[in-house]
Amino acid sequence: MAGYRTLLHRFDDAPDIIFHVLQHVTTAHAELFATILWSIWKSRNLKLWQKPRCGRMKCNVDASFSTSMYQFGIRMCIRDEEGHLVLAKTMWFAPICSVDEGEALGMYHAVDKCFTAAKCGI
Repeated sequence: MAGYRTLLHRFDDAPDIIFHVLQHVTTAHAELFATILWSIWKSRNLKLWQKPRCGRMKCNVDASFSTSMYQFGIRMCIRDEEGHLVLAKTMWFAPICSVDEGEALGMYHAVDKCFTAAKCGI
């Protein structure tokens, strides 16, 4: 267990830890680790995601920050009222900014993509 605590103090964010683990274990362990992470993510999303009203779309936005790479990323996922994926996008920016600024920039780009998608008939 001490090894995991060391990883938590050594890296800035979850992706750095995940990629480090995946690079330092056997293929079988990497596959198991990735499957477990996906299962946790899927279970969490099934509990959190709620359908939008009929005729509306729902956009989820998140931002991640890497001080070691001196950049941040935003991700967005737009779904219709049935939960079907309409648009997904990942964007990276530098230099790094505050969490509030990163989340705000994510929302800005998500709204922009929603308007673009509406103009394109999506």
